[in-house]
Amino acid sequence: MIRIPSGILVLLITGSTLFAQVPTWEHQAPRPYPWELKDIAMVSATEAWAVGIEGAVLHTTDAGFNWTRINLNTDSLNEVFFLDVQHGWAVGNGIFYTHDGGQTWQQGTGFLGSLYSLYFIDEMTGWAAGSGAVCRTTDGGATWDWVSLPSIWAVQGLFFHDALNGWCGNIDGELYRTTNGGRTWELDFTTASTGIMTIWFADEQEGWLIGYFGTYHTTDGGRFWLWESLPEGTWIYEADFVDRLNAWGVGFAMNIVHTDDGWETAATQRSPGGGPYLWGVSFADLNHGMAVGEEGMIVYTADGGENWVERKTGPSGSRYHDLHANDPANAWVTGDRGEIAWTGDGGAFWHRVFVDGFNELEYSNINGIAFLDDNLTGWACGVASQFYGDAAMISKSMDGGRTWQQQFFHPEAVFHDIVAIDPQTAIAAGTRYLYGGLIYRTTNGGATWTDVAPSLALFTSMDFVDEMRGWVCGGLIYRTDDGGVTWTQQYTPTYVLEDISFSDPQNGWSVGWFGTLLRTTNGGATWTPLNSFTIDHILFGVDAITDDVAWVVGRNDSQEFVARTTDGGQTWQQEPIPTDIAEWYDVTFLDEDYGWITGATFPPGGGVWHRTDGPPPGFTLLHDRVIRGRPIELRVTGAEPGTDVWFLYSLSGIGEGPCPDVIGGLCLDLLSPIEVLGSAIADGSGTAILTVNVPGPAPIREVHIQAVGEQGASWIKTNTTSSLIEPQ
Repeated sequence: MIRIPSGILVLLITGSTLFAQVPTWEHQAPRPYPWELKDIAMVSATEAWAVGIEGAVLHTTDAGFNWTRINLNTDSLNEVFFLDVQHGWAVGNGIFYTHDGGQTWQQGTGFLGSLYSLYFIDEMTGWAAGSGAVCRTTDGGATWDWVSLPSIWAVQGLFFHDALNGWCGNIDGELYRTTNGGRTWELDFTTASTGIMTIWFADEQEGWLIGYFGTYHTTDGGRFWLWESLPEGTWIYEADFVDRLNAWGVGFAMNIVHTDDGWETAATQRSPGGGPYLWGVSFADLNHGMAVGEEGMIVYTADGGENWVERKTGPSGSRYHDLHANDPANAWVTGDRGEIAWTGDGGAFWHRVFVDGFNELEYSNINGIAFLDDNLTGWACGVASQFYGDAAMISKSMDGGRTWQQQFFHPEAVFHDIVAIDPQTAIAAGTRYLYGGLIYRTTNGGATWTDVAPSLALFTSMDFVDEMRGWVCGGLIYRTDDGGVTWTQQYTPTYVLEDISFSDPQNGWSVGWFGTLLRTTNGGATWTPLNSFTIDHILFGVDAITDDVAWVVGRNDSQEFVARTTDGGQTWQQEPIPTDIAEWYDVTFLDEDYGWITGATFPPGGGVWHRTDGPPPGFTLLHDRVIRGRPIELRVTGAEPGTDVWFLYSLSGIGEGPCPDVIGGLCLDLLSPIEVLGSAIADGSGTAILTVNVPGPAPIREVHIQAVGEQGASWIKTNTTSSLIEPQ
């Protein structure tokens, strides 16, 4: 039953606006940075600085929703320390400082080695430590003196009580002490079971050493240290203290632990699992904290770690392989290391997910993904590294890509593509190592898979126009008219084909290496090579929109390449993308103007790009990220002018929802209970906008939204959207 709203989202105002009518390309993922981040420093509940490889310095003033980036003159930054909002330092293979809140950064002099830790007691006096050395500055970071330690191990832990008394610890578990400001150091303690990654003292008597596997605690100024172990299976690379009781540690595979009793006990807030290592953590107060790590990972909490949400959008890895989109809001992209990302809001945020069956090795890739129109049922395929060799793998999701279950693997092989025909039928294509191609088909939802490959040819891509008719390409092109049970060879290309796409049963394209571009207008009975591209082109992706319109992506002489034809391939217009990456791998468009491309993520600015030119196709609902305490604009386009559009939401999920009489028995795609947010009247452009506020106490969970409109004597519905309600 549909109810009047009761408080999760509250109606504020209604209005209307027009979409921009010029083509625009927007970078959606990965953001804000694809490479490794080593450390972070929060200077308030909303402002933070992060540093990483390639000299990256990232800055946010809105709790990580948006970041600016500069690159300092070094190949790596390992640690960042801010004394206040104005005074900050960053070290790695170089020393840098700012005294104007990051508007400008200067490079310090006096030490040429690598540095891993920092500590300042005032604006002028501070220390930095590296491999077997500790540096000291008394002029705010402009110049540094340094002394050697007896050991060459990297110093990660560094702490000073005042200008004279301090501690440093290295990854071999050696703790050194100074009483003269760092001019000389003496070995004071050696741990028995862990390196020293963080040192923190509450006062001159009580302090902690944080290591990989546990902590040491002293209450007598370091004369005696008491060992405490961490929760089983956890591992700490860095810790941050808010006070003598509360601290957080981060480390292996997204692991986060918290103590509220000075490490006498510790609780796991985020268990180790698939995903990047976290290298740095910082808290502004007992509630607001951030952690960073491999592949540009950023996570944030506004409730002391009860909920950790990702501020990095998009999967990790150096390549995004495949794209699938069902409507303007719901799309999926695959990546390296067993990761996919899904979006339920048109790409405003891409949620990273680790797919069961794939591990974290760089060459364990998900190459293909496909979902049914319900936005719930889908399959992913690729190659996973096993201890006995690589294996072609298939996993299935029944909840839109949020969780996955492994279904099938084939040893010494790789799957390149997969199609979802109906809830019971899917087909995956690939290659057996040393033996040629493979095509596997299921007719029972993936419980069993049967080999239906017609030959040993390499297979790279498939496309179906309905449940029966489809094509597969690679070393050859085959067609099926019985849903993949049998296949008929159609064409032998000169070079390997990478992708195939049909706009209808007659009109299709296939592309590949050395500029190969093939077109058919008779269902593949004949394929015509077109000389539209030269031999230095590699075309990795094609998407056929109509009999005249198609998009291709790839590489041209080591540069990215995106082009569109609107005249059946007679001419192609290359589209400039405001980035500089090596190559694009896939393209998915919903009409000739609205779609996505994906490819390499390096340098920053690669990954997923989204193109718009006017409103999205159809009767469509879109909106930005849903953030506690902020207004959100819900936009419906494609309505008839004057249509009364109603906006509904559910916290229960999407699926086969109720069919209420109040909207003419139209069946919704939201699960009960459903509440009404309000309504807006479509303007002359067919756009209806409702602005609502997300209250601060809203739960941190997914909200699902859909709109319906009464047009003439019937009701119509939009797509659904799905967004995490995020803390601010």
